[in-house]
Amino acid sequence: MRPGGRSPSSIREWQSQAEWNAQVRAEFRTLRETVEKNQETVGPALEEWKRMKSIGYGISGLIAFAGLTTGGIIAYASDGAVAALRHWLKIS
Repeated sequence: MRPGGRSPSSIREWQSQAEWNAQVRAEFRTLRETVEKNQETVGPALEEWKRMKSIGYGISGLIAFAGLTTGGIIAYASDGAVAALRHWLKIS
């Protein structure tokens, strides 16, 4: 045995583990760079989708408001239309 209680096989195992760790770190670094590059590329498109989504909410709100307004106008006008129709047909 060598000093420190390590046998040559455990040193080899430690070296292979260190090599594996270095490979994992290098792969992680590469992946992080790729993700950062992709975020820079996709960022403007995401902002445009957010803008389109907010415009869609606005359009949906306008359609709902128009529907409520139309419904209110029809409900208000129907009373007058029924009264006019009864008067025209001479129904009491």
